[in-house]
Amino acid sequence: MAKPKASDQTWRRIYHSQVAEVFESDNENDYYKVVLEGQRPKYFYGELAFQNYQHVVHEYEMKTIYSQDYGVYKRYESVVN
Repeated sequence: MAKPKASDQTWRRIYHSQVAEVFESDNENDYYKVVLEGQRPKYFYGELAFQNYQHVVHEYEMKTIYSQDYGVYKRYESVVN
């Protein structure tokens, strides 16, 4: 099954935070668009799309929002890398 064109989709926002927005396609099942702060949109399609977009958004939020709010950015980076 080929991935549908993103431009042919109608997108509905299903999640937003300070640094991320997630959209779901009204036309296709299992098709998501993630817009992270200051980055190009990322598209996820297929069986694992739901899990994949959640992972990307969670990781990005952990690196930006939570680490800055609590002043643990350096400690978090040392654990991850």
